Amino acid sequence: MIFKRPVRNQQFILDASGLPIAGCLLEITDAGGHRVFQQVLQGSRLSHLPVSIQGRPPAGVYTIRLLDKNGTGLLVKNILLE
Repeated sequence: MIFKRPVRNQQFILDASGLPIAGCLLEITDAGGHRVFQQVLQGSRLSHLPVSIQGRPPAGVYTIRLLDKNGTGLLVKNILLE
């Protein structure tokens, strides 16, 4: 679940309670598939993780992917960035 839709000020809360996150990668890509943000996640569970996208990407639709350490997608969500 993503809180703050649409996303404003490049900040949102990601909540995927129950998913293990140790060593996972949070990746955000634009509509063309270009990576605009990535963050290696630490801890044991993903619950109310604040995310601040660096670099001020332009407004548009972006895809959030949570990948495990093997590159397998655990979560895929689209967001609207204002």
